[in-house]
Amino acid sequence: MKTTSIRKPIAAGTLYPSDPADLKKQVTDILNSAGNSLPGSPKILVVPQGSYTDCRDLYASAYASVKGKQVETVVLAAYSETEFFNFISVFSGDEYHTPLGALKIDYLMRDEFADEDDDIYVSDKGHFSKDSFIELQLPFLQTALEPGFKILPVVIGNQTREFCDELSNAMGEILSSRNVLIVLCADMISDPSASPETLSGLIAELEEKIRSRQTDSFFTRELKNKFQAGAFGPLHIANRVSDMTGYKTFHLLNHQTAQEKWDNGDHLVTYFSMAWTRSGGPRHS
Repeated sequence: MKTTSIRKPIAAGTLYPSDPADLKKQVTDILNSAGNSLPGSPKILVVPQGSYTDCRDLYASAYASVKGKQVETVVLAAYSETEFFNFISVFSGDEYHTPLGALKIDYLMRDEFADEDDDIYVSDKGHFSKDSFIELQLPFLQTALEPGFKILPVVIGNQTREFCDELSNAMGEILSSRNVLIVLCADMISDPSASPETLSGLIAELEEKIRSRQTDSFFTRELKNKFQAGAFGPLHIANRVSDMTGYKTFHLLNHQTAQEKWDNGDHLVTYFSMAWTRSGGPRHS
């Protein structure tokens, strides 16, 4: 496949500011607005994939929990919402750029992932689509973390249980003993006519499945029929990898739901902020 060395910003100027000074100020203000920190440093985060204005509180609670943290690599994974491909795509280029600068790819770790499973490819697929879910996270990482880290962006082309289990296994095998941060982008899409009571029940069911480590059920027809679409895959991966890495304490930091108008109609979208730590009691929003 053709390699494009640099992935330049796509969402800058729409989902977040394109001016570096404005962007730095907005991200810093969001981080400083967060409340109490977690009892322990997370290894795994689930983050929203909406605009900085719409998801301000969720970004704050997630990324404030890793403020000042020093890691070697951040592994970011998102599902492909607009471009379908039947494999897992690890970025083939050298850098992802934001208005705050360049982030280098951990190419040694990339090779390890590609060697781990036949369905993990070094590819551009999914990394240049308008989704930009991974791009949205990078200015927060550039501001919150100590400098010097590399990144490994991963896009899941098809959220089958097989693919998600394969990526989970690769993460568990490669990342357990390393100083890394794992960031997974997630949302859930519901029927826009759903009542607040129905939606609240769905979110509570989702949370219980995660707490009881029953996320295999995310791939059953029963649960899929309750949600129109969403990031079943990344949520399942986060939960499985938490077991494999020993970061088993789950924290639902925050969530919010908004009615959104898309090209294909109205949608009710729920965004999440979650974390997994090694110790300490669970924290609720």
